[in-house]
Amino acid sequence: MILHNYVWESRPLPRFLHKSASLVKIGRRLRVFKSRLPVVRLGKGQFGHTMKCFSSLYATIQDAAQDRIIRERNISWEKPAVFEAVFFEVVNKCNSSCSFCSASVQNDLRERKEMTFDLYNKLIEELVQMHFTGRVAYHVANDPLVFADLEHFVAHARAKLPQCWIQIMTNGIALTPKRGAALLESGMDELYINFYRTSRTQKLYPNAAKFITDVLEKRFPNKKGAVYTSNDGKSRLKFTLVPRWAKETLWSRGGSSPNKPADDARVRGFCLYPWTQLNISTDGLVSKCCADICFTDAMGDLTEKSIVEVWHGEQFTDVRKKLMLGARRALQGCCECDYFGIPSSAITNPILKIIKYNLFAKY
Repeated sequence: MILHNYVWESRPLPRFLHKSASLVKIGRRLRVFKSRLPVVRLGKGQFGHTMKCFSSLYATIQDAAQDRIIRERNISWEKPAVFEAVFFEVVNKCNSSCSFCSASVQNDLRERKEMTFDLYNKLIEELVQMHFTGRVAYHVANDPLVFADLEHFVAHARAKLPQCWIQIMTNGIALTPKRGAALLESGMDELYINFYRTSRTQKLYPNAAKFITDVLEKRFPNKKGAVYTSNDGKSRLKFTLVPRWAKETLWSRGGSSPNKPADDARVRGFCLYPWTQLNISTDGLVSKCCADICFTDAMGDLTEKSIVEVWHGEQFTDVRKKLMLGARRALQGCCECDYFGIPSSAITNPILKIIKYNLFAKY
């Protein structure tokens, strides 16, 4: 059976991927298929052949998804469209102990730094001049609630960039009713909590739970999906709480992950991040993506250049060109990164999305 024949739209799909099957059933069967694949083959002494087929399937899915998104978005390495999201690392510290992250309290070797308001204001003014209307967030390899002046920074962005979507992504450890209320007053649009737990019975941190019951649900009593709305309908907040495992294994993150070395067979192909993200360190350096947590391969310095100059600069252009050619191994950091290259949310084809999500990578 040649596994990689299953993904192309021009080829017939197997029965379990027929149009009448729901995506839920497809996902369930793919997960069962993934769990059984090595066992079935191993009994026949063909484990190596199985892994070769599985790697071939991965490469085929990856190429199909990448070709499709490059075509749909008309992506080019020359003068690309403006980024979709800007990430201000307002402080370079986190307060969690996740085993998969080199920025966790037990793994982080960085000296604590905080972004000055003068630098932040300069960058916000440049975004105003660019008529930026995308996402503004305050995390790279940190937890924004560790930063004491976060509410001030959020309020400033809200006043200057009224059309932007302001997101606070946190682990929830430092979230209290008082801080949560202050962030609501500052004008955030979304609060996203990654609750990193060590057991299924572990409850949410008491202060964060109290924020939900005493502040969020009282101010926004009407809930539809992830959107909470006030009684008068004039105010709303998108709130998401995602339970995750503190000791899970994700991707190699450019070689920085403490518990995941790069899968050599998957260090390949295109990556969308240098077209969609602008990651800014506390002192104004720009990385090519969020995986460069120490900003060691900086694309430019925003204390010396403008955002537009860096975004269209030689370093970024060279990175994008090599990624469009599939030459990850020619780039620092990328040569140790086994990230799929495209987040599940950006894949529009439902078959590609469900296979990628359930067989290879949820991120």
